[in-house]
Amino acid sequence: MRNTYVTPAFFIISMFPACGGEARDAARTDAESAATVSEGTAEAAQIGTWFSDTAALNAARATVGEARALMTAAAEGEIRAAVSPPACVAVTTDSQTYVQATFTGCTGPGGRASMSGSVRGELSFDTTPCGPAMCPTAARWTIAADLTYGDGGAIDGDIAVVAPISSEASRTLVATLAVTSLRGDTVEAGADATWTADEAGCATVSGSASVTGETSGTVAVTGLATCPDACPTAGTVTMSGSGGRTLSFAYDGSATITVVTGTGESFELPLLCRPSER
Repeated sequence: MRNTYVTPAFFIISMFPACGGEARDAARTDAESAATVSEGTAEAAQIGTWFSDTAALNAARATVGEARALMTAAAEGEIRAAVSPPACVAVTTDSQTYVQATFTGCTGPGGRASMSGSVRGELSFDTTPCGPAMCPTAARWTIAADLTYGDGGAIDGDIAVVAPISSEASRTLVATLAVTSLRGDTVEAGADATWTADEAGCATVSGSASVTGETSGTVAVTGLATCPDACPTAGTVTMSGSGGRTLSFAYDGSATITVVTGTGESFELPLLCRPSER
């Protein structure tokens, strides 16, 4: 599996138009929280792809003992391939139970610049008997991520990833995240997602997140189709905020979305992404 960058197109860089006092402010807060949490879920899935390449295990029909070296080597290779220049990342591993990467001023997937911090994955397996030995049916990674970006964004959290041995099967994650948006707002959320990826580095992602703290609500992402460094070509996002407020929007590959609120108001917002050519 190639590295898959889930494009940060969720960041909405505009505000709701004036709709009157408290209602306008609440709608704006909901939209910003939805954007920030959606971006965090996407970023967590992107990190998860570094640890979910099981092609070598599938090809080798490896036992658990053999699989440890294969999976840690694959994760190290995915991490190194995801960033540039090569010297910006230092990777350590015991080739059995963990892989840790420390980034200093890296350019990450999709061209996101000045990524610094650390990611550490701890490895275990789901298994089934295979003759006298045990063979893995899925790799499980418990990942601690603490990353900052030159654009002002950041992600700090714990991510549990399950990667079935079949490369075609969906990968899943459950995460507890603190996500800082480009605007400097930090939102805490619990998220879960599934995704599949193709050889071109494009992904289809679905997931949900519960926002906690000063702003509360739930965000759902369905069928998000995204390729590296381009706007999503399909998918919907909905948010249910506190007080019964709702909003939704869909992607079509362009750099704008049309937001519809629960009161029937609709308006366009720009996205921080490049229009898709696919």
